[in-house]
Amino acid sequence: MKSAIHIFLLLFFSRYAFAQKEYSDCKQTYFTTGELSSKKCFDTNKRFGKATAYNKTGSIIYEKELRTIGGHASVEFTF
Repeated sequence: MKSAIHIFLLLFFSRYAFAQKEYSDCKQTYFTTGELSSKKCFDTNKRFGKATAYNKTGSIIYEKELRTIGGHASVEFTF
């Protein structure tokens, strides 16, 4: 019975995560020269999101999915 509940919850949260791909709440940081350095964005419910780090040429050097529901997945950029 526990397995059935776990499978249901997994399917529900994964379906919800794929449906929420519009990230409207973004926080951005910039290099001292003005180029985009990092960006963390969440959906309107602040449950799922994405973190991205860029180098000075604008190429993505790191990308990670975020979530604050069903366990947490987080990223902290320090510089």
